[in-house]
Parts: sequence; structure tokens; C-alpha cells
Amino acid sequence: MAKFKGICSDAAKDATDREVLAELATRKYNDFLKAKFLENYIGERFVGMVSGVTRFGLFIELDSTAEGMIKIENLDGHFEFDEAALILKGNKQVYRMGQKVEIEVAAVRGDRAEFILV
Repeated sequence: MAKFKGICSDAAKDATDREVLAELATRKYNDFLKAKFLENYIGERFVGMVSGVTRFGLFIELDSTAEGMIKIENLDGHFEFDEAALILKGNKQVYRMGQKVEIEVAAVRGDRAEFILV
């Protein structure tokens, strides 16, 4: 039985590594399908929710669960990222997680959708 101990450990690690890769592939494929879906709606407007705030922009999730990004350079004015509060703060506007915004689908590239604020 001792001779199988190393084999079982290696097999378990290999199975876990493959499961992680499969999960990543599934997520990537789902992102691709959602972006492909949004290609049919370029130029159309939707209400979405801010699902992520970073120093380079906002992630917006639509009711369809499709996600896209608004790059910080596409926001009106100058914005600073407050990492502690997870907000983008401008002179007149603050964007935070959970906030509703109206967007327009601007472009789709691969598995990524780009939005602009309306």
C-alpha cells in the first residue's frame, strides 16, 4: 500500500489542476458567448449595474449577465481611483459598486465588450 501513496497524491493533484483548467476554460467560453450576444446590440442602450471599480475603469453587468467595461478615459472629466473605498471619484460624479448606470454597447472584441456611458 505504501507504494501507492505517492501515486495517489500525484493523481489527486493532477485531477485538481485539470479541474481548475476546465473551470477557467468554461468561464472564458461563457464570456465569449456573452460578448458574441452583445455584438447584435452595438449602439443600443441598457441599464446596468457597476460590478467592479478599478483604476482603469468600471465593469458593468447587464440583466442578461453579460459584462462590459467603461474605460476611465471614456468617462467625462478627470477621475481618481480610491482603492480603500473602491470608488472612482470625479469633480461632479462618483461611481461605486452596485450603482445603476445607463450604457451603450460601443464595441465587442473577442470575449470583451466595451461600453460608454449615456
